[in-house]
Formats: sequence, C-alpha cells, structure tokens
Amino acid sequence: MSRNVVIIGGGQKSGRMIADRFRDNGYTVRVLSHRDHPNSLSADFTDVNDVVRKFRQLVNDLDSIDIFLYNTNSHFGPGGSVDFKKNPDWYSPRQAVDRQSRLQEQWHKNMQFGMLLPNLLVLAALEKMNASSVGLFMTTFISYAHLDLDNPYTDLLSYKAVKSVQNHMMLAFAAHNDVGATFCSITPHYPYEDPEKLNVVIENVYQTIKNAGPESNGKFLEVFKLLS
Repeated sequence: MSRNVVIIGGGQKSGRMIADRFRDNGYTVRVLSHRDHPNSLSADFTDVNDVVRKFRQLVNDLDSIDIFLYNTNSHFGPGGSVDFKKNPDWYSPRQAVDRQSRLQEQWHKNMQFGMLLPNLLVLAALEKMNASSVGLFMTTFISYAHLDLDNPYTDLLSYKAVKSVQNHMMLAFAAHNDVGATFCSITPHYPYEDPEKLNVVIENVYQTIKNAGPESNGKFLEVFKLLS
C-alpha cells in the first residue's frame, strides 16, 4: 500500500525536488503551495481561512497522512541590516511613519505565515495521523545554533524567529499530540549554487524523512552535517 505524503510548500525549488523524489519512489504525494505549480494545489497564504480550507480539500480523500512536512519559508523581514540602523533616509517624519508601518506589516505576515499557519495545519493534519505517522518542520540550524555575535546570520532576525518558534512547536506536538504521532525538525542547508551537491542534499533529506520514526520524536535531524 502506498504511503501518503503531504507537503506544505512543495511547489518550487527544494520543496518540489523533495516532492518529486517521493513521487518517483511510489509515494502518494499531495502538495499545498502559495503559488500555482503542476502537481500542487494553490492557496492564498495571506488568508488563513483559505489555507485551512484548501488543506482540508487536499487531504479529504486520504485515509491517513503518513508523512506531514511543513516546508514554507517566510522572508518578509526584518531581514536586512538597514532595519537595525539609524538610516537618515528613514528618519524624516514621513519616512519614520512609513518605516513603522512597513515593519508592522512584515512582522504580521511573518507571524501568520511562519507561526499561526503551521500550528493550525498540524492540528488539521492530526485528524488523519496515527501512531505510525511522522510530522516534520523544515527549519534551520541557525535557529538554535550560532547564538552569539560571531556568526554571519545576525541580520536574519525574522527568518530565525519563525524557525525558532517552529522548533518549539515541534517539541510541543512531540510531547502532547493525542494520536501518538512522531514530530521532529529537519535542518538541511541547500547549496543551490552547486547542482551536484544540491542533489546529494535532496537525497539525504528524502532518506532522512522517509526513515524518521518514533526514535526521532522531539529530535533535530541535522542533514547539513552529512556533507561535512
């Protein structure tokens, strides 16, 4: 019997490659994306109700969800060093108001995209998950490592913030879901500039997700270390 894989954010780049790897190996794969792509269902990720509605539509005919992967990234900022400096261009009375409005909008989108939606979608997915199911959050090692000034990622505030929340969300679901499902975080690094290495990483990610089980519950699966 084919296992069912549901991926949130599998319509482009690494997400699409992971989805294709599962399809090529005989899995039934369902993808929810914020963009129109072949083999995926699109939703308006700025509209929480639309995303949850489309998700239920996506999985409606599945008897179970064996693997659930939350793979979306939010890059709404603040994520550039200019957001942390007293840039004169931003501090005229008009620009100061514009800057405040921009940051408020960015944080609102970021929290909805990276915090609220994964929480709601995991709860919906649990309705079709069981003790042999695995839920994964695609996060990053920089959300729990390099917590010092000696690192090149200090400007990626919002990205690291939502991934940190997803890691803690993973731990909460690993400890408290009521169907006995496994939850873990997977933390790869994608070398998009090197297609050969990227293909190796995608294969490692696929194998890691495929082989995750109860022993992975509450763990960080550090795929990036496999290349070192």
